[in-house]
Amino acid sequence: MVYKIGGYVFTPELVRVWFQKLGFEHEHLGDTDFCTALRKWFAERWMDDLYQLSCH
Repeated sequence: MVYKIGGYVFTPELVRVWFQKLGFEHEHLGDTDFCTALRKWFAERWMDDLYQLSCH
């Protein structure tokens, strides 16, 4: 599974590191739950129109 954000491809491991650096609670999330968490993270910051997020 990979996550495409703003034209970049991220692996679940990279998303875990990113969330850890941001202080976002992520330890309880599985790889498939990251898509929902990423959508929520972007929506909370009003960035939902700036970045196209797709989870494959």
